[in-house]
Amino acid sequence: VYSSDLVPQVLGKARELPTFLYEQVGQVVLPHWYRGRIALLGDACQAVSLLPGQGASLSLAASYVLAEELNREGDVKAALARYEHRVRPPLAQLRRAGRRAADWLVPATPAGILTRDAAIRLASIRGLSRLLRPVVNAAREDVIVPPA
Repeated sequence: VYSSDLVPQVLGKARELPTFLYEQVGQVVLPHWYRGRIALLGDACQAVSLLPGQGASLSLAASYVLAEELNREGDVKAALARYEHRVRPPLAQLRRAGRRAADWLVPATPAGILTRDAAIRLASIRGLSRLLRPVVNAAREDVIVPPA
């Protein structure tokens, strides 16, 4: 249950704790996912969002592509280049969509938090979801990548 009093309560209790852990999350974008005969897979190169939900399935799909390319011919370096060429562009699109979602869901300013909370409250009003459907569908189409 959401309560505007909850955050001040949690922060007040945090002052009483002997230690307080804080974790900062970052994302590194590399110019290439491979060097020589070594390639990165999964979240090591493909993390699309700070929010959970796609990492495992994307890692499996990219692993499948890598296996296809390695199986195609014996030149490992060429296979790694083809793997990156096939997988990187759609993941870049997903990464951009993930950043937009994170910026909206975890705003950096008090005004952003108020806007997000108001939008969530409005979305719960009966009948309004039909009006928001075109916006949601447009955002979803931004993320879905058609097969090659």
